[in-house]
Amino acid sequence: MKQLFTLFALLGLTYTLAAQDLVKGDLKSMLSGGSFVVNDIASYNVVESKQTGFAGAMSEQYARFEKWYKSSTEEQLIKMTDHASGVVRAYAFWGLVKKESSFLREIRNAHMDDDEIIDTTNGCVMEKVTVAQFMDRMLKGTILGGGR
Repeated sequence: MKQLFTLFALLGLTYTLAAQDLVKGDLKSMLSGGSFVVNDIASYNVVESKQTGFAGAMSEQYARFEKWYKSSTEEQLIKMTDHASGVVRAYAFWGLVKKESSFLREIRNAHMDDDEIIDTTNGCVMEKVTVAQFMDRMLKGTILGGGR
């Protein structure tokens, strides 16, 4: 009986340690890719400039974006231009503009038919545009205060 208890205890401990390693690996991966911030950006579902509203208050959504793009590599941002959320795709492209990526035209061309409509806010001006239009206007510097 004592041996059976010891066997179950060892199996339980092994399972627990393996699960902890898996969670740590997943957490490390999520943190390095900014998954938590990306989920918040996608949930809020609006592309905002630095200041929004009549008073020009600092946008929490923009703060999330800024934290995300600054901690992301160019490769991570490029991958996120294919995210399920149009807002995340737009912010990923904006991050690449800010990082002065050499792949901007190529990415824009890949999204020329991206017709998902997203809401944008610049100050107190709200607008609906497609992701493709957002990318075009970001390249031209004619959306959200020029984008840079």
